Formats: sequence, structure tokens, C-alpha cells
Amino acid sequence: MPFQANIDNLINVLSELYFPLSVISLTETKLKIDKKEILNINIPDYNFLSQPSLCNTGGVGVFIKNGISYNNRQDLSSVKEGYESLWIIEIQNDLGHNTICGIICRHPHGHLD
Repeated sequence: MPFQANIDNLINVLSELYFPLSVISLTETKLKIDKKEILNINIPDYNFLSQPSLCNTGGVGVFIKNGISYNNRQDLSSVKEGYESLWIIEIQNDLGHNTICGIICRHPHGHLD
């Protein structure tokens, strides 16, 4: 089931937390490159980035809390027949080193090499 069918459940879970999550990574979004963008995937106070899939499975996405400074590294992100990857590099951290986040979804039929 595509993640947009469960977006309300995710919003409910987030509303019950005592603190906001900075980054929420998703795999198996089932967002496909050649399909029209889905409209009901917004979460209040978050930005959404995704790497759609070439097929009906896979796909990755990330919600980043508003106010967090980040750099979307499209030069590192990729989509291939067996996997998708999305890299958000340099989430700014005033207290130390910047954080590097990556989301990779390898399809069950995808090769490890």
C-alpha cells in the first residue's frame, strides 16, 4: 500500500510525541517516476523530498522539520532498476559536526553488487 494511504496515521503518531522528529525517512513509498505527483503527502511543519522508483515497488522519501538547514545532494542520489537512494547532506548542527542522512531502498530482486 502506498505511503500516502497512511499519511494520516503518521500525522497522528507525530502529534502524540513529546518532541518533534527532525528527520523522518521512508522506504517503499511506491512513488513512481512516470506518475503524477500525489497531493496528499504533506505533513504540517515538514518539507518532503523524494526519489521515485522506476517500477511499482520501492521509492524513498524524507520529511525534514521546518527550520532545519539542509542541502539536498541530488548529485549523490540515484535511481536504478534495482534500487533508489536519496541523500540529504549537511544537516547543520551548531553544536558539532554536520549530519549526513541517506535513505536507500534495494528491491528484493535487486543485485547486491
